[in-house]
Amino acid sequence: MNVGCIFCSGNGRLSKEHIYPDWLKEHLIRSDDNLSRHKVTQNSQDPKTGKLQRPIDFHKQKLRVVCENCNNGWMSRLQSLSKPHLIPLLNGDWSKLTKDSFSVISAWSAMFTIVNELSHPATATVPKAERYFLKENNLPPPTWNIWLGKHNPQLDHPALINHFGFKTFQQNFQTTGFTVGKLFIQTFMASPSCDLSAKKIKEFDSSFDTMKIFPINSVGCRSIPVKNYTKPELLLVSNSIAKSFKLRVMDDLNILWNES
Repeated sequence: MNVGCIFCSGNGRLSKEHIYPDWLKEHLIRSDDNLSRHKVTQNSQDPKTGKLQRPIDFHKQKLRVVCENCNNGWMSRLQSLSKPHLIPLLNGDWSKLTKDSFSVISAWSAMFTIVNELSHPATATVPKAERYFLKENNLPPPTWNIWLGKHNPQLDHPALINHFGFKTFQQNFQTTGFTVGKLFIQTFMASPSCDLSAKKIKEFDSSFDTMKIFPINSVGCRSIPVKNYTKPELLLVSNSIAKSFKLRVMDDLNILWNES
């Protein structure tokens, strides 16, 4: 992992960035036991306890990966822009979606994904050029696909993030599914050389009741999802792309309670 800001590569002072931004705390369910559960796996190994498993609510988790200029500058502005678009959705109201919502939520989702994948640097695969593209354009690069879905929150699992990263000399991709209140977001990034990535995107489009919001110009008529997915169901949804690339996945949320 490089020392320095993940977005601008500067050597300025790093600040702690919330994985779930602090402003969300007023809108999200809190963990009953005040414990974050974090499992990681690499190269088909059995899941191991990750560094974020500790006695703290997951919405308070922070990573020291961005500089103060980025955190207090463009990232803060993007957080402010996203609030009027995200707050209705995380409370289950899809009636306020506008054309502007797609670009703002897409940028916010990419920023969330990039910060979160540094919780396990070995599976952090978004290239530096793509992180810089997001910073400069307030949009994900064209190698990204992003979907929204409805989520049925449960007190036993107030938040879920399911991330996969794979990288070789020739190709790399990441897929991340995460919940924000009553909203589910799925992101997928694949390098242009990634085998069969277009086919896997089409399979995902047709397999699940989600709304594709990025790339913005590649989507026709968008319909609001009907199904409210539970977290065990969302685990299967967010595993689907990784499984199609033959990566090992966590099929059962009970693994999170395994102390290994």
